[in-house]
Amino acid sequence: MKKSKIAIFIFIIVCLLSCLTENDMKKVAFKGLIAKIYQDVDNHSMYTFLIKTSDKSITGVADVFPNSWEYASVGDSIIKEKDELYIKIIRKNGEYKRFYFQK
Repeated sequence: MKKSKIAIFIFIIVCLLSCLTENDMKKVAFKGLIAKIYQDVDNHSMYTFLIKTSDKSITGVADVFPNSWEYASVGDSIIKEKDELYIKIIRKNGEYKRFYFQK
């Protein structure tokens, strides 16, 4: 009985954290060029984009948008609109693909 209560408690916490992560992701917005694609060894070797925007460079974990790093190339445009849960990667030839946020 005690183990099942602990399991339910952990499940609720995980659900709450997932919702917060999704809500946080909706607040993010950027538009720039992919300057580098790499595995960040300091962050569990997660695939990461270095993105050059008009006023700064930012990093974004590509792993939360499955397979985006396989499609992307350095020099491609990347857009994340506020209130959306996907990024749009636009290749130099104009082709594009959306990659949806995965909890």
